[in-house]
Amino acid sequence: MRGGTRTGSIASLGLRSGPSLRGRLFALAGLLALAMAGLAGIAVLEARGAARDRAAGQLLGTTRILARVVDHEFGEVEALLLGLGTSPALDPLQPAVFLAQAEQVLDRLGGGPILLLGADGRLLWSTAVPPAVPTAGPPGLLAALGTGRLAISDLLAGPAPRAVSIALGVPLRRPAGDAAAGAMPAVLGAYLPPTLLAEALAGQWLPQDWVAAVLDRRSGIVARTMQGAEILSGPAMEEVRAGLAGAAEGILPRLRTQDGTRHVVAFARAPRSGYAVLVQVPEAGFGGAWQAALLRAGMLGLVLALAGFALAGLLAQRIAQGLRALGERMPAPPGFRELDELAGRLAASAQQRDAAAAALHDRNEWLEASQRAAQVGTWDWDLGTGVQRWSDQQFRLHGLEPAAPGEVGPETWHACIHPEDLAQVIVAGQEALRTGSLDTEFRVRHPDGSIRWLASRAVLERDAEARPRRLLGLDIDITDYRVLQAEREKLLRMKDLVVLEMHHRVKNSLQLLHGMLLMQARSVPPDAAARLREGAARVLIVAALHRRLYEEEAEQGTDLATYLTGLMQDLRGSLLGATPGRSIELRIEPGFRLAVSQLAPFGLVVAELVTNALKYGAGPVVVICRHGPEGMELAVQDDGPGFPAEFDPGRARGLGMRLSLALVRHHHGRLEIDRAAPGGRVVLTLPEAPGSGLSYAAPSPAVPAASS
Repeated sequence: MRGGTRTGSIASLGLRSGPSLRGRLFALAGLLALAMAGLAGIAVLEARGAARDRAAGQLLGTTRILARVVDHEFGEVEALLLGLGTSPALDPLQPAVFLAQAEQVLDRLGGGPILLLGADGRLLWSTAVPPAVPTAGPPGLLAALGTGRLAISDLLAGPAPRAVSIALGVPLRRPAGDAAAGAMPAVLGAYLPPTLLAEALAGQWLPQDWVAAVLDRRSGIVARTMQGAEILSGPAMEEVRAGLAGAAEGILPRLRTQDGTRHVVAFARAPRSGYAVLVQVPEAGFGGAWQAALLRAGMLGLVLALAGFALAGLLAQRIAQGLRALGERMPAPPGFRELDELAGRLAASAQQRDAAAAALHDRNEWLEASQRAAQVGTWDWDLGTGVQRWSDQQFRLHGLEPAAPGEVGPETWHACIHPEDLAQVIVAGQEALRTGSLDTEFRVRHPDGSIRWLASRAVLERDAEARPRRLLGLDIDITDYRVLQAEREKLLRMKDLVVLEMHHRVKNSLQLLHGMLLMQARSVPPDAAARLREGAARVLIVAALHRRLYEEEAEQGTDLATYLTGLMQDLRGSLLGATPGRSIELRIEPGFRLAVSQLAPFGLVVAELVTNALKYGAGPVVVICRHGPEGMELAVQDDGPGFPAEFDPGRARGLGMRLSLALVRHHHGRLEIDRAAPGGRVVLTLPEAPGSGLSYAAPSPAVPAASS
């Protein structure tokens, strides 16, 4: 009855009945068992691979050793032949004596004959029956004459019928006798039966199912360690020949031999003789008995699967009972306290979810209100799809009504941007993909025709592979700021015009004052006229300084050489007319810069010193400006009588000297009279202190000092 009630309840709610808990647990247990069996199989296969690698290394190492054994056999024969080559019975040839000496070598060679070859390659003598007519000897032995070392032939027909052998030869190092006594043979050779190589390989320890073979340089089989050192003549398999042609050593896996079984074959070429050694191992026994281990892993997986199914069935039954009790609000079976805790946590979670949803709704309303008040819109640009997600205020900034999904395509966004700014915005977006940030300003056109300015800021977000994924940004309405900025620029332009007009009027007023003082000087006594002309000259100097001052606009200071050059030109025009025969010269070291705010007092001091030199001195007035140990040193000198001995600048009564001292002290400088110099010389020292406005940068050697 309970089962029928639950089924009917599910059907009445329109819910589809999914897989049962028992089925899911069974599936989980089966998957876990399969996973563990798979991991065990992978471990077995990896162990098999490691075992194969170790076995391959061992097999290749054994093959290298056997290749050196072959070279060793040839080396022993070479040593025996070289020893025989030193016999006195060869010069002249004494067959009986030489034959007796060669008995030991013949025994070592298994009875194979020893022979002598002439330089033309013909057989001169042999321990076998000597030929009545000289015949050609074994091919390849004459190479010993050219190399001076042991020559080894490939497998060839031996001296005995139906026999195969390997011919070896060494060059005789003794000089040949004269023609009358008979020419000394050039090569001493011998036949080596392949059985000796087979016995040498069989003498090395090899596992029972391993087979070794010797191949000559043409890949012909010379000997094999099978069935009592059996000798087989004939070419090796095509795969073996191809492997030997491509490398000096290697492994040929899964090679099917003539008997139809698969083998693993290792080959290595002997470094000296060039012969090759093959070692073949059955594929079934190569790398260990991994099939048995794999079978054990499968059995273990089956046992684990059965145990998992049993445990899953029991667990499913217990959990199902508890869930039914929880659904029917009945007391859970004993031992299911966790289900009661689950019910309590579900209720608490539902309350927290409702509270979080309400808080999120309030926060969204607050955020939207804040964006609307601040005229700020936020957006998210998916670079994969090209779709942007806008906040409600972002729609309003573009003159659009907020859309329900909040998504905008590229066409809608581009249509809102002013046509003149669209290209700039696209370029800024492309640049953001490279730099990682976006910072641009552009205009948008609302449907009612109004134009608004927006400032867009964004940062780039990348995925786990460092590829651009999306741009997160915000737009701010800066229309009011742009309007204020345009007004400010307009006011600045008006200010510049007013300042220029003011400077022009001040210059005209100073020139008018200068003219009035000169006119007044014509109708007063001489002493007063001189003072008026002196005042008029100072007014003219102030006018020149004023013109130079408002023409300078450098924010980082004015080049002092340029400023003083212009000032000297003005002083020449205003002062030299009243002192004919005098001149003003300037010698200045380049590199000095002076702040614009300091130009006027500095120019007044220089003008006063030059004026005093023209008034009281004689000859040309020279202004020298250079870089000294304490800062800038400016000297004004002339060829006059100089200053009286009792003259003290600090107690001077003249207006010019008092004005100069006051300005110099204000800038923490020093004004001194150089009495050691001929004529009159006044030195002004200004330090390069912080805040003084004076700076110096040493020019390159190619820049000369300025003079005018």
